[in-house]
Amino acid sequence: MPAVNNPLTITWKGTSVGGSSDFYQLDGPHTVEKSYDRFLMVFDVVVVATDYEDLHTRCDTLETLFTSRLSGDEALVIDIDGNAWTYTSGQTIFDATPTITKSGDPQLDYGLTRTYTVKIEGQLPDDSGGGLREFQVLVGHDNTRRRTVTMRGQYFASSAGDATSRYLSGFDAEATTYLSFVDSSATWELVDEGYTIDRQPGDDALPRPHTCNFDRQYLEIIDEQSSGQTDDENIVDHRVTFTDISSWPVDSGQDSQRLRQVFAQFDCGVDATKTTDLKGQYEDKLRPLLRERFSAIYSPQAFAVEETRVSFDRTNNRIAASIIFTYQASNAQELVEVQETVTYEEARNIEYTNVHAPKELAAYADVGNAQVLRTWERTAVAIGNQSPNWRISNPGCATGGVIADWEHNTAGVAGPDQRDGTEVQESGWNVISNRSSVTPQVLGDPNGAERIELSVLTESIVERYHEKPEEGTSSGGSSGPITGGSSGSGPITPGGST
Repeated sequence: MPAVNNPLTITWKGTSVGGSSDFYQLDGPHTVEKSYDRFLMVFDVVVVATDYEDLHTRCDTLETLFTSRLSGDEALVIDIDGNAWTYTSGQTIFDATPTITKSGDPQLDYGLTRTYTVKIEGQLPDDSGGGLREFQVLVGHDNTRRRTVTMRGQYFASSAGDATSRYLSGFDAEATTYLSFVDSSATWELVDEGYTIDRQPGDDALPRPHTCNFDRQYLEIIDEQSSGQTDDENIVDHRVTFTDISSWPVDSGQDSQRLRQVFAQFDCGVDATKTTDLKGQYEDKLRPLLRERFSAIYSPQAFAVEETRVSFDRTNNRIAASIIFTYQASNAQELVEVQETVTYEEARNIEYTNVHAPKELAAYADVGNAQVLRTWERTAVAIGNQSPNWRISNPGCATGGVIADWEHNTAGVAGPDQRDGTEVQESGWNVISNRSSVTPQVLGDPNGAERIELSVLTESIVERYHEKPEEGTSSGGSSGPITGGSSGSGPITPGGST
């Protein structure tokens, strides 16, 4: 067999065809087609054997060679008399895939020769973007005009590293550039991310991805995530809602205004790569935030935390919290609640003198004694300090406070404190009994800084009405029965005269 000396050698996975090979010779010209991202090479190989068994073995070897992908740092080398173009897997060519075809050349496919056509396809890198070749940015608005920015693209490996590593180390800066282009004054948060790892093996049998496809989604942050920080590095995907629960049940006074309530809810994720201390994040960041935001929105004169519920989702590293704030509105007075009642109670004695008559119910009715009582009752709740009220006497103890005296009219009747209860009136109403009690209450979390001090005043005041007797009237009884308020020497028959 004559010696072969072809200046063109093509090497795949360390095995060469052409050049000085006696068994794998190149036939005719080869073609190379390249674009900015694609590579294609086609060439013909003639297998030359010494016998049919050798032909079978060498054909199998060639077919196996060009049905195997490059791995690790293996390369495609095209060499012309010592001048080589080298395409190294994972650096200068990616996903290189060979295809071998039994050509069926009528001139060479006979005897101990066979012709194959080999095609090698692959992707080329574009290092002008630091390995980032394909890239797309989508800006979306929801119905509140809050923006979402979605980024999609593809990284390629190079001698600087595999594709996935280059994405993880290099895309953050790229993303910041484009987010600033969308709106440099906005605050953005990465809420969703995904990327691919292809199965290209490296020299150490670990994956060395040639390409990395990725998706990222950024959400515009329009409210603080933690106390004093719009974008907290640990807090993600947060939602804050405040619900004002106002009710106006029936009260006896127009000056009272009930305490109001706000139901605050906070739900967020915590970046697991930063911390899994959910309780610490809530106590240090989220609870102070809810209190600050509540105060800023509602401007309460005073408030307290009446109820707290906190859930720690250890599986998904999330926090859900709800707090009920009870507060005094900015325009409210100290009086929170009042219920007032005025009651008249009348009783009298009528002296009956039974007589023997055909009618068994017959009797004389004579005026006895009458008693008229007026009872005042109220329960009032106010913010601040209050002491029981003295009305009949005052031995020098504390009295009064944030709840005003009962001087206003109730049900059209002048309140008991419009008169001085310590003085006894000769005619009219006098205070004969006063019961005034105060129950101090403290509303709110005992471990919290904000609490509301309440005073519950409960009062019962009894007044008696009387008329000053006419002069000459003794305190004793009359000498005989009197009917209808008239005087006489004997009983008056109903319907007749004496």
